Amino acid sequence: MTRVLMFFVMAALLLGGCATPMQKLDPEAIARIKPKQTTRAEVEQLFGAPKNLISGSDGAKVAEYSIFRLSPPPINTVFARSMSVLYDNRDLVRDVVHTEVHKTIEETQIEPLLPPELVIKLGITLEKVNKRFGPPDFQTFTPEGGHVSEWYYTKVQRSHSAKNTFHRLIVITDDAGYVRNFRMAQSQGAR
Repeated sequence: MTRVLMFFVMAALLLGGCATPMQKLDPEAIARIKPKQTTRAEVEQLFGAPKNLISGSDGAKVAEYSIFRLSPPPINTVFARSMSVLYDNRDLVRDVVHTEVHKTIEETQIEPLLPPELVIKLGITLEKVNKRFGPPDFQTFTPEGGHVSEWYYTKVQRSHSAKNTFHRLIVITDDAGYVRNFRMAQSQGAR
């Protein structure tokens, strides 16, 4: 039994060391992306094709990369990294944002959220939203240069027959950092 466990530990260490920057979304590799210098071809050479590519009417594009892992019970830890790259109409990097989440499922559990309109008002800054909700779990761009910030929460039901409720707060700000739109999305999931 000890030999088998040791084999899996060694295999994990060896394979982890061979992972590509895309497989890890390595912050050191992300730091090499320089606005107004790095091209889309250079980013894709390092990280591969994005999971999502959104095009704007002016030719700007948003490329989204992400990895996600959930450890099995009893630990139930969520690990996620994401990177979004905003390109201009010549495929030159305008901006890049990277987020990392590492928390237990229990840390995402909440009592039902207040309606966001009681806390968020159009025209306030993203900084004020962050003070209320903490740093976002995910960030990306709009092709026009605005920011999209998202927070994820879980309402775990205590009865065995009830389903968990997943909440997603989405806040869209302009390129100056002022809230232009927001909404709360909710879905039901299995226990």
